[in-house]
Amino acid sequence: MLSLRYNALIAVFWLATMSWLVVAKVLPPLLKGEPPTWKSIVATAEKAGDEDQSVAWDILIDQRTIGNATSTLQPMQDGVKELRSEVEFWELPLESISPLRLGAFVRLPDGQPRTVSLSAKAAFEIDPLGRLLGFSSTLAMSLLPEPIHVQGNVEKTALKLTLRSGDFVYRTESFLPHDSLLTDALSPQSRLPGLRVGQTWLVPLYSPFHPRTHPLEALEAVVETEEPLAWHGRLVETLVVVYYSEQGGRLAGAKEARGRMWVRQDGAVLQQEAPLLNSVLRFVRRPDPVVPPATATPPSQPADAALPGGATPE
Repeated sequence: MLSLRYNALIAVFWLATMSWLVVAKVLPPLLKGEPPTWKSIVATAEKAGDEDQSVAWDILIDQRTIGNATSTLQPMQDGVKELRSEVEFWELPLESISPLRLGAFVRLPDGQPRTVSLSAKAAFEIDPLGRLLGFSSTLAMSLLPEPIHVQGNVEKTALKLTLRSGDFVYRTESFLPHDSLLTDALSPQSRLPGLRVGQTWLVPLYSPFHPRTHPLEALEAVVETEEPLAWHGRLVETLVVVYYSEQGGRLAGAKEARGRMWVRQDGAVLQQEAPLLNSVLRFVRRPDPVVPPATATPPSQPADAALPGGATPE
């Protein structure tokens, strides 16, 4: 009798565990779809014809254009894809980047300027299975005596970073969750396919302005709502992705949103924003160039072709 009750208890426990597993792990992807991954981003970009084609962005602060950016998907050897971005700031407000966070790199001149010029390049390598292999980043700024170079290599769930600037070298290692969408703070994201309201995923954010001992920050991405976006003179239906600090989350009294993206139904990111102290840094995607349809070229006439009116050439 005791054995029968024990077996029944085990069965109830097993059913409760499986019910939790189905509700927490199986149903959300079925109802809301899988969140975007490197594999889906690359596949969607290839389908849209983004390969070897640059997506261009204007960068604004307070409705004023202060720079531009491009992002490109390029094929490499052995089926590897590389997502590249190049960002140029012509006059970034100095107070907005908190140069003290750059530590020993910055040498503030006498008569501190109000704005600085800055250029950043980043490249993410994705293998044929859609896994992140690593990334490289270079930051050059008018206040820096030497550019800052960062090399990141992914080994299973570890991201090994090497930072170099002149003779300075710093190495660190951070935990990188499997299938997480590692993002560079200065690189615009061109596509986030397959979004549905309610989806969430983890975004490790790398920034050269973070303390060197903590170069990654964990953000939670949430597809919160659908709303129209005024984009280049027309209204476009978009899904709004909001980024929160993983520590604060969306609980009452938590920290403000760390950024937003407006994503068209086909996965194209049209606009993204990030708070910059008292301002908002905004990347606005330019319309894709319209390729004119090919026109048929009439075949060239032979030298002895008949002229109008039935005349023949002399």
